[in-house]
Amino acid sequence: MVSQPEVEAYDPAEILAETGIQLPALPKDWQVRDAQVFPSRHGHSVEVVIDASDLGRVSLFAAQASGFNVIAPTLARFDKAKAVYWQTGPLAYALTGTGGDKVLERAALRLSRQLP
Repeated sequence: MVSQPEVEAYDPAEILAETGIQLPALPKDWQVRDAQVFPSRHGHSVEVVIDASDLGRVSLFAAQASGFNVIAPTLARFDKAKAVYWQTGPLAYALTGTGGDKVLERAALRLSRQLP
């Protein structure tokens, strides 16, 4: 959409301060293309669009969850898409993309380990 240009300015510390959402450190060879904050059922949510080298373009979604839980990265398949989701305490995450299942799962595991 012309009215919604991509914004490459990405400051995880600012996102944390404004939303309470901790985003994982991204690999150095990943290039953020867009970062947006949205309202969600339980507070804020954040979506970051990333060019992720061997994975191609991926989306990292993070949101405040309805309750505290710890869920290891888990692959979910849909008709034309796949995602790896996990939860760390009060925050839930999903990494979506078109890369192979194992590559996407490894990337999500790596990201999940970057969180407190």
